[in-house]
Amino acid sequence: MEGLNKCPFCGGVAEIIGRKKMKAVCRDCGASSPTFSFRSEAVEYWNKRTIVRCKDCKFYHVEEKWCDKNSHFEGGAARTFEESQFCSLGEKI
Repeated sequence: MEGLNKCPFCGGVAEIIGRKKMKAVCRDCGASSPTFSFRSEAVEYWNKRTIVRCKDCKFYHVEEKWCDKNSHFEGGAARTFEESQFCSLGEKI
C-alpha cells in the first residue's frame, strides 16, 4: 500500500494517515513514524528506517538504561529501556 515496506517490528501492513500532518502507521502493532508535512517524507522515513536493539545502539547507556534519542520523563519518572528492546531511532555502534 502506497509503496510502504512491511512493518520492521511485526511484518504487518502499514498505511499513511492524516491530511495536513501525515505519518506511517502499522495496522497490526501500531508502530508509527514521526509526523511529516508531505506524504513522500513519511513514506521515505518509514522505508529507510533501521531497527536496532538498544544494546547495539550508540545512543544507549547500559547502566542507566537511558537512550539519548528516546528517553524522556513521563510524570516525573524517567522512561528507560531494556537492552533487548528494539528502536527505530537508533544507530548501530
